[in-house]
Amino acid sequence: QNGGAISYNSYPPVVSNNSFSKNSAVYGSEIASYAVVIKRKLNNTLSRLTSLENVPSGIVLDYSLHFALLDVEEDEIINNVNTGSFQLSTTGKGSGIKGQNSVAIKNGEGTITGIIFEAAPGKNDVMFK
Repeated sequence: QNGGAISYNSYPPVVSNNSFSKNSAVYGSEIASYAVVIKRKLNNTLSRLTSLENVPSGIVLDYSLHFALLDVEEDEIINNVNTGSFQLSTTGKGSGIKGQNSVAIKNGEGTITGIIFEAAPGKNDVMFK
């Protein structure tokens, strides 16, 4: 990967007690990086696991889901990514998503609004990905 003071292939190097001058990188602080983690962003806090509770089936969610791509160290939002999309999907039978279920990635982030989760009557703890 490229950017920053160090370039590498596959595995990030272990670096300690180094000082870099005139260093610049789009992301990844002083060492090159790439987008590898998707986290939910809520009130400027990033969380890997997202659990929504007491969501009624068939009703438009009254809030948005905001996601961000983070680098391999999970500390920098990859703000130069403007391709691809975040997409919600079901993990099994008896559930579905209507309304908006995907959004284009812009500056490493995206917000999905107008989501309608659906589940068969009597289903609890339905999983989506």
